[in-house]
Amino acid sequence: MRRHRTRRREAGFSLIESLVATVIAAAVLAAFFSAGSAAGALQYRAGRNAAAIAIAHDLARTVGTDIPAVPGSRSGVAADGSAWRIDIQPLPVVFIGGQPSAMKGLVSARIRVAGKGGEAELAIVRPEAR
Repeated sequence: MRRHRTRRREAGFSLIESLVATVIAAAVLAAFFSAGSAAGALQYRAGRNAAAIAIAHDLARTVGTDIPAVPGSRSGVAADGSAWRIDIQPLPVVFIGGQPSAMKGLVSARIRVAGKGGEAELAIVRPEAR
C-alpha cells in the first residue's frame, strides 16, 4: 500500500495575497482622497461665486434708484475689486388683440460681475425711468 503524502498548508497569508490586499487598499484610499479634494475645490469655487452673486444683488437694488433705468450700459468696479457691467434694454411691446401688453414701459437689466475668480450674471425687470 502506498501512502500519498499530503502537503500541509502553513497558517497565514502568502506574500502574493498580502500584496493584492495592499494594492486594493491603496486604490480605495486614492479614490477617497481624490473625491475629497474635488469636493473641497468645488466648495472653494462656490464661495467665490457667492461673493459675486451678492455684488450682483446689491447692484440690482440700485437699478431704478441710484442707476437710472434707461437703456444703455454702465460699468464699474466694486469695493472688492470685482468688475461689473449693467446692460439695460427696453422690453419689446407685445400686442395682444390689438392692445399693447402690460410690458410697455419696462426695461430689462442684465448684470454681470466678474472678479476674484468668481462670476455671476443676473437679469431683472424694472419700470423704465421717465
